Amino acid sequence: LNDFNQKVNIHAALKNTVITPEDLSRFTGGKKLFDQPLYLSGKVSGKISRLFYKEMEVGIGKTSLKGKLELDGRPSFNETFINLSVTEGNVSIRDLAFLFTDNVNERLTPLGRFRFAGKFTGFVDDFVANGNFQGDFGQIRSDINLKLDKNHIDRSSFQGNLSLFDF
Repeated sequence: LNDFNQKVNIHAALKNTVITPEDLSRFTGGKKLFDQPLYLSGKVSGKISRLFYKEMEVGIGKTSLKGKLELDGRPSFNETFINLSVTEGNVSIRDLAFLFTDNVNERLTPLGRFRFAGKFTGFVDDFVANGNFQGDFGQIRSDINLKLDKNHIDRSSFQGNLSLFDF
């Protein structure tokens, strides 16, 4: 088991699977990554270091996503390349607070609830996002490369096209 992440193949068919914060904390040294149950359906395959999640359906709180996901570089999340395609997303930004630092969450909270479809390609702090977002804030269409400075969020930068309608 010394090289579990590189050698063991996983093939899982998930249907209405529930992962509680307590269950997951057994694999994260007792640390709770989120505070509400995570619901999963779809097909997961590959090694821990390179996982594929097809026919993906994910739910947490009032948030749900459908699409597909590829993670390359696990187990270190900050060094993992993410290729996410969302065909249908309904998001309550508060449900995703566990993914971001406090200063990033402070900036995202005003988004509230929104619908979106799009693609996310890259790392958690340097990625390309192509998508269409609609909520109380209006509509956002993005095709941008965002580089987040987690320690100094005001120093983050982006390049690309960002269109705002009724914002």
